[in-house]
Amino acid sequence: MESEVLSESSSTIGDDWVKDANGSGSADSSSVRDVVDVLKEFSSVEGSPVQKESELRARKWIRLLGMANRPDPLSDWDQLYNLKSQSQLRNDCRMLAKQTRNTKSVPELGVILTLYCKKRNMDYDKDSGWTLVLEKLLKFDYPMEHLFNIFFGLTTKYMPRETKPGAQVFDLFRLLLQYHEPELSSHLESIKCSPHTYTRTWFASLYACAVDDKSCAVLWDLYIERGDPFLVFFLALAMTINAKEQLLAYTKDQREEAVKLLSELPKSLTVDDIPDFIEVALYYSLRTPQCLREDFHGTLFGANLLDDFAEKSIKQRIPRR
Repeated sequence: MESEVLSESSSTIGDDWVKDANGSGSADSSSVRDVVDVLKEFSSVEGSPVQKESELRARKWIRLLGMANRPDPLSDWDQLYNLKSQSQLRNDCRMLAKQTRNTKSVPELGVILTLYCKKRNMDYDKDSGWTLVLEKLLKFDYPMEHLFNIFFGLTTKYMPRETKPGAQVFDLFRLLLQYHEPELSSHLESIKCSPHTYTRTWFASLYACAVDDKSCAVLWDLYIERGDPFLVFFLALAMTINAKEQLLAYTKDQREEAVKLLSELPKSLTVDDIPDFIEVALYYSLRTPQCLREDFHGTLFGANLLDDFAEKSIKQRIPRR
């Protein structure tokens, strides 16, 4: 529930996690007011506490994602299941229904993903991470129209457009690490720990597959409030730098152990850790040249852009300290 963010912290993160973030700024007053307003609405929503929490979170996310006051997307489409990869989509829906104990049926999941692809004028991509995000959203028990709008808004606004090995998102993360922690960056490269080996699932799922349900709900609450798609990189940066001492101890022969440690970093985050986690990410964000957002927002987060625009190089764009 949103109130968990405002409760007294019992964070498991040590003081080192946040000591450098002092002065980086906490959630602005408008964000705080938004949380308070949502909490005030709680008493006006009918149902059990769990149902109230789900409904309020849905209202909040739809509003902040810019999906409010839109017509029901499920009632206005051709209802033709004719994507090139429709068979793969159907198979993935079967797997997703099984994983979520049929929270939504295979046909319902098929509607969501097929309509999603048609609205974006693209084919289904089994490696996109969409099902990872959808799986987490299904656990929040939203009605179908809320589910689709939140899924559409979250993935189109905040999910990098390409997360396969070799994608530019990993070039960007490498440069961010070089800029803020050159020693750690050099060490990880020397032991062959490339960013895609440990950040790919984070970026492809917006951390949905990396943290538990409650932590993910709070993380996405604050993530959506901030409205910054580049936060996905700074969250990864904060976690990686926090593990610097452990990582520097690994040798080239221990590459697999290092990748395992890195990949599992988010798993230790608790609900109470998330606000501190966001603060440290914002600390690094504020100390990174703003030209990245200006130059590469479209390249990294735009949908269905021209190939020549997508080819714009990220390498060597961040000035060295």
